Amino acid sequence: MKKHLLLLAFTLVLSTVGFANGTVDQKRFDATLDQQVRVEVRQLQELLRFNEFEYIQIKKLTAAELADLQAAKQTYTDAAELHIQLQQIRDAYTAKVSALLNDSQKKAFSAYLAATQANLLAIQ
Repeated sequence: MKKHLLLLAFTLVLSTVGFANGTVDQKRFDATLDQQVRVEVRQLQELLRFNEFEYIQIKKLTAAELADLQAAKQTYTDAAELHIQLQQIRDAYTAKVSALLNDSQKKAFSAYLAATQANLLAIQ
C-alpha cells in the first residue's frame, strides 16, 4: 500500500511538471507572436498613419495572419502545398487590410508589401 501511495504521489508530481512545462511553452509562443504582431503593426502605423480604429482592426488581422502562417508551416510538409497555402493566407490578409484603407494608404501598403516580399526572397 505504501508503495502504491508513493507511486501515485510521484506520478502526480511528474504530470504536474509536464503540464506546467507545456503551459510555459504556449505562453512563450503567444508572447513571441504578440511581439511580432506589435512590431509589424507599428511599422505599418508609421508608414500608413492610420487611426485608432484601423490600428485595432489591422492588429487583429495581423495576429490572425501570423497565427495562420505558423499553423500552416506546422501542418504542411510538402513545399508546394505549403507555398500555395501561405500565398492564400497572405492574399486574404492583403485584401482585408486593403478594405480598411483609403487610396493613398493602399498605395503605400502595396509598396510595403512589395518591399517585404523582396526582403523575404533575398533571405531565402
